[in-house]
Amino acid sequence: MRWRDRFLFCAEALYKTQAETGEIKGHYLNAIAGTCEEMIKRAVFARELGAPIVLIQSF
Repeated sequence: MRWRDRFLFCAEALYKTQAETGEIKGHYLNAIAGTCEEMIKRAVFARELGAPIVLIQSF
């Protein structure tokens, strides 16, 4: 499963469980990649999905 598909799957599950339980949920989306540009691209995509938590690693 590619990172974009994984992010979409996690976001869908996150919003579904929040709607069912009424509780705030979160999941660490791993945006770590081989280059800084790729990490930024992944983090921006996660933000656009509304993910509350994004895992990154600075070098």
